[in-house]
Amino acid sequence: MPRLPTELMQHEIVGSHQLHRSKKSGRSLLAQQDLEGLRPSCGTERTFGATYGIDCTKDFEKRDFMPKILLHHVSYPVRDVEKSASFYEGLFNLERLERPPFPIPGVWLACHDRQIHLVLNEAGTYRAKSSPDIADVHFAFCTDDFENMVQRLEAAGFREDLPENDRKRVMILREGLAGFPQLYMLDPDLNTIEVNAAPMPGEP
Repeated sequence: MPRLPTELMQHEIVGSHQLHRSKKSGRSLLAQQDLEGLRPSCGTERTFGATYGIDCTKDFEKRDFMPKILLHHVSYPVRDVEKSASFYEGLFNLERLERPPFPIPGVWLACHDRQIHLVLNEAGTYRAKSSPDIADVHFAFCTDDFENMVQRLEAAGFREDLPENDRKRVMILREGLAGFPQLYMLDPDLNTIEVNAAPMPGEP
C-alpha cells in the first residue's frame, strides 16, 4: 500500500474512520491504517483513490481533489516535418505557432485554442496499413459544415471511392451510432485523422 502524502499531519475522526487533514490544502483523506476491510460505497474506483488508499469516490469528490484539466495538444511523429505541416495547413487551414528551440525539429499548429504538434521522428511508431482504421489511434476535428469539408477534401484528391489501399481513400459514415457524421482519412505518415460533425464547443 503506498504511503499518503507527507504533508498530511492533522487527524480528525469522521464516523468510524480516522482521517488525515492537510494543513496545506485543508482536505481530508482516509488514514492508511483504517483501510483494511473497507469497501467502496459509491460503485466506482479512481487511480488517485487507489494510489492513496481512498475507497470512496463520493467522499473524494466532495473534497474536490480533482484540478481542472483541458486537452492542450495532440502530437504525431512525422518523417518530413515540412511535408506534414503543409498537409495540415493546406487542408485544415491551421496556423503555425512559435515553437521553442527544442533539439528535435518539429512544428506546432493552432486549431483554435488547441494545438497539434508534429515531431520529427523517423524511428517513431507508424502504421503500416495504408487505409483508414476507425479503431486505430487517431484524433478528431469537428466541423460546422461536414459536406463542405467533404468537398474540400475531394478537391484535394481525397475520395471515398478510391481503392482500399490508396493513401487518399476516405471512409465516410454519414449515419452511425455516434449520432453525427464522421469521416476518416490519413496524413502523409499514415496517421489516422477523423473529421466529424459533433456539436462545436459551446453548442447544445
